Amino acid sequence: LVTLSLGENSLELIKNKKFDELDSLINLEQTNNQLTNFCERILNKYGSENEKLKSFWYVIVWNLEKVCDEYKEVCKLKFKSALNKEILDYYNEVNSLFKEYYEVFYNFDFNKLSKLEEKSKGLSDKGKVFIAKDAEVVNCLAKIVSGVRNTGSVDMRVGWISSNATSFTLDIIDAPTATVVVFWLALNGGQYKVGSWLSISTAATEVVSG
Repeated sequence: LVTLSLGENSLELIKNKKFDELDSLINLEQTNNQLTNFCERILNKYGSENEKLKSFWYVIVWNLEKVCDEYKEVCKLKFKSALNKEILDYYNEVNSLFKEYYEVFYNFDFNKLSKLEEKSKGLSDKGKVFIAKDAEVVNCLAKIVSGVRNTGSVDMRVGWISSNATSFTLDIIDAPTATVVVFWLALNGGQYKVGSWLSISTAATEVVSG
């Protein structure tokens, strides 16, 4: 909500040419930093109800803090004249994208998430065109679009069909936008243990126990 408020309020001030009031919004970004630090500390100390999702929540919190940073950077710009209508409309579309992401996060719907990815891709392409018209503002807005895409984008969906004698069969529900390499490991029977250790920097034999 803090980041949503920062985006909407900053656009409103810019539309009304109240550039001298933008500095007052920077406090919202500082509040967002405090909330981000609090959430990260909670995750580090207490984890999540589902430990498998702990890293996922942490990345979302961390990435959304970066989105708020870009709104702050817009507020710090020294505007000398009004933005043209195309840039203002783009600003509004970026705010709308972020609001839709917020809604999908709290009321998850896969179809809406897929549409969100399509919309964010379109805004990313549009930003590449508009950046020549106002590099500073559009650069910040494009980074916000990128932040939303990195947080919740879906590029490929597959479904399990069957296990075969020497392989398995998948159904490609949504094909990726580009060719991808899928890595997999199949283990048959036995008992296995997964672990990790630090690699050595010199030529030597390393013994791993356990």
